[in-house]
Amino acid sequence: MSVSIAWRACVLGLVLALVAMADAASAQTFIEKMENKALKGAAYTRLRDLTYQQCEQRCLQDARCVAIEHYRGGGLLRRAPVCALFSSVEKTAASKNSDVGFKRRSLAAAPGETTHKRRRIGGVRSGGAHEFESARKFRRPPAVAAAPEPKPHVSGQPARRPSLEASRSAEAPAASPAPPPSVSRSIRGPSAPSGGAAPSIPRESPPTVTRPTDDSLSRSIQPKPTDRFHIVPVFYGTDRNRVKQEGRVGYANDRAKRLEMGRALVSVPLDHKVPNIERPRAWTIPYIGTIRLEKEDPNKHFTVREIKVLTKAELLALVKQRLGDSRTYRDQSIVFIHGYNMSFDDALFRTAQISYDLQFDGAAFTYSWPSGGGLASYIYDRDSAQGAERYLYEFLQMVQNETGTQSINIIAHSMGNQMLLQVLRSLKLRAPQAVSKINQIILAAPDVDRDAFEAIAAEITGVAKGITLYASANDRALEASRFVAGNKPRAGDVPEGGPVIVAGIDSIDISELSTGYLALHHSGYAEHTDLLTDIGQIIRTGTRPWSRRLKAFHPVKVPAGTYWRYEN
Repeated sequence: MSVSIAWRACVLGLVLALVAMADAASAQTFIEKMENKALKGAAYTRLRDLTYQQCEQRCLQDARCVAIEHYRGGGLLRRAPVCALFSSVEKTAASKNSDVGFKRRSLAAAPGETTHKRRRIGGVRSGGAHEFESARKFRRPPAVAAAPEPKPHVSGQPARRPSLEASRSAEAPAASPAPPPSVSRSIRGPSAPSGGAAPSIPRESPPTVTRPTDDSLSRSIQPKPTDRFHIVPVFYGTDRNRVKQEGRVGYANDRAKRLEMGRALVSVPLDHKVPNIERPRAWTIPYIGTIRLEKEDPNKHFTVREIKVLTKAELLALVKQRLGDSRTYRDQSIVFIHGYNMSFDDALFRTAQISYDLQFDGAAFTYSWPSGGGLASYIYDRDSAQGAERYLYEFLQMVQNETGTQSINIIAHSMGNQMLLQVLRSLKLRAPQAVSKINQIILAAPDVDRDAFEAIAAEITGVAKGITLYASANDRALEASRFVAGNKPRAGDVPEGGPVIVAGIDSIDISELSTGYLALHHSGYAEHTDLLTDIGQIIRTGTRPWSRRLKAFHPVKVPAGTYWRYEN
């Protein structure tokens, strides 16, 4: 009898386990559609010429996506359909031209049911209220007439840019709670602060990706549905010598003595972790080179998918379209100027990483001068930076005067500060109106003689709304520079008395943030989430004093004045 009871208990347990497994397997994620609505928030990706169903599939494949907005196209200007993916949403608004969808998690529908009529267990509908992946709840509005499907885009016809106003209706938004930030670790974002506290950005949210209207320039921009990466466009200027690389254009370390411009498309993997630049595993031997141990894979690594050399007219057309599609950073540009020991591709990766991690949907530029790309090329790099000043001058004048940007933010790193400071001085003297659009200038670990910096800094006051200097006491490249310069301190150093203090420039000691195992400790400004938070906040709002941006910033008073120190 006891054996029979035990046997029946085992069978019952097995049946219950199978039922539980079946219920778990039936759990699914789907998109709940809300017609004639638009979303308020920062979309991290915009993809043209997708149907609503294709837009749903992209969201379901991306763990970051919590909502979609599908602009149906048409209208007076007959614009093309656009799919926007959102990692967070502020609110919804009524719209005649778009539909939205929210990612939900539920049990699979029983036979004969739709996904919105989920089966009941024990008389109670499973799953309760519809839930976001991010755990926020929305009420489903009454159903309305289905919108007509957009006509597919015909290859060979230029894709038209979507109307921003069409997706951001002027009508009063329906009262709905907004989803919270992603439960994953996040960094503080660049949106305007409320009560002095910087809001947060989801950790892995990329900037908006747009497509140019010229079919000859748009190949490779649109990832396939199976691809696990996003595309970030980077506009570049360089006086490096152009060379042929495997499958694409490339730029070497030698000097071309002329300005060339173009656009690069950089892939960022969907599982990118802020603030890394994921690259194939490699073994770097100082003063010798790098041995790659792994093949490039755009689904795992930052890669250059395409580089196109453009005329000025072609470049300006693409930049103006990018700025026209910007929303979070409306009509803003970033210009990144790299430092010592950096290749052309590395400059593209760094620019794309900063743009992606800050959700910067404006135009991202980089100026790449002929760095030798090696530890032993310091003297060559210094001379190359000096020789590139006239080309950077021309490039910045174009960005300020011809692209249509209304706000320019410049980030210069290491030796790139030498050429930038000279160019800013020239611009202020020769074309003062050209600097009127400069918003923020960030001088990261400037490899400039300290005395020379103090002199030239006094001449460039007023060229921007704000100038920030990040200095570090453990920057090895600056140590090498100081040795070459006869042990003279550099502007990016932090000696015993503190960093250099100049009127009109905010100096911050970030020694505690410098990171990197067996590395140069030379990119702390972009390799720590707190610094990215600060860069995004100052670019977006210019918020001062520092205590309103990061609580870890503490003022330090010295005889020369006051600087700020990061203490976590």
